[in-house]
Order: sequence, then structure tokens, then C-alpha cells
Amino acid sequence: MDSSSTISITREEFNTFHLYDRALFSRLVITLRRDIRQSYQVMSFLLYLETIAPFLRNLIADFASLPDAVVNMVADEVVTCMRCLSFDDFPAFVTHLRRSILSPEIPYITGVTRGYLTLIFVHNNRENIFFEMKKHLTRVCVRAFEDICVRAEMYNREIEKREKAMAEMSQLGFSSAVQNGGSRTRRFSSRRANADNRTIFLTFSRGYPISKAEVYAYFTS
Repeated sequence: MDSSSTISITREEFNTFHLYDRALFSRLVITLRRDIRQSYQVMSFLLYLETIAPFLRNLIADFASLPDAVVNMVADEVVTCMRCLSFDDFPAFVTHLRRSILSPEIPYITGVTRGYLTLIFVHNNRENIFFEMKKHLTRVCVRAFEDICVRAEMYNREIEKREKAMAEMSQLGFSSAVQNGGSRTRRFSSRRANADNRTIFLTFSRGYPISKAEVYAYFTS
């Protein structure tokens, strides 16, 4: 075969090759409803991590099998790494985290990488990490996650519509309760008015004893 010839890979084959990458991205943007753009960056960073040591080659496949709470925690730690990349001064970054009541550590990722990856390592290798992330973003993420993004956007719109409908129904229920309460108040006021009318006899008769026949004649005449 001519060495200059290219091998054509179908979209299905490409997606199958990146099965675990797609599974984890889907968990991030659909199950956990995390921001799509940020999740692209998270996946780009994790793809970079798989290249820094042989024992990390299956990192994403391992993460994809974790419970949602752990996946969410890993994503949060990666976001912390990406914040670190945006600071020129590391002490300033640590101060920023503490002011935001955030931990200046990434314990889970540091543990998984056997102490290899820390925030100071991320900061000291910013240029290389940026380069690797951009490469994985364009070569893998954009192609492998395109259809998942469409599904995530549709899913999020459906969720928003459902939440809006539930809020409107709840508001209608509240309005109905207020209206019913007003009706009950009017009925209660009416009953009180009737009761007040009945006290006319007491007011009229207080201190002036009169017979039942005289009272009856007064109101019916």
C-alpha cells in the first residue's frame, strides 16, 4: 500500500474507538447537567492526563465507571486545575482559592496519578498543558462529542420546559388557594355579620326588660 494513502474512518468507527470518552462526557453534560463548554475542557484535560504516564492510559475508562458523585468531584478538581492555568502567579492563585472558600488541593486526581499531578505541577507546565488540551479538543472532543452536545441541549431544554410548567402549576395552585381563602373569608365575614345582627336583640334589651311578644311585634311590623 502506498505510504502516502490515507485510511478513511467512519464516524461510527471513530465514536466506537472513543466509547469511554463519550460515556464520560455524556455523564457530565446529560446526567450531571454540567456546562457543555466547561465539560469539553474537562475532557481535554483528562485526555492529556492519559498521556503523562503509562499507568494512566485507561484513566477515562476508570472514571466512567465511577458513581455520579465521584465523577462530579473529579470534574470539579479538573476545573480547579484549569483555573490554575489562568494565573501567572501561583501564590495569587492559592489566595484566590482561599478567598472563594475552595481547597488549594486536588486530592483525588493527585492520588490517582500517584502524587504525580499537583496544582504546582499544573502551574509550572501551563504552556505544555494548554498545547496538549487544544490538540485533544480539536482532534477528539469536537468530533466525538458533537451528537452528545445536541442531545444534551435538547434534554436541558426539555428539563427547563418541565420545570417551568411545574412552577406555573404550583403558582396556579397557590392562586387558587388564595382565591378559595378569600371566599372562605367572605363566607366567614357573612356569618359574622349575621351573628352581629342577632346581637341587636341583646343590645336593644339590655337594661330594658320587654316581653318576647313585644320584640316579635317590633321586627315584624
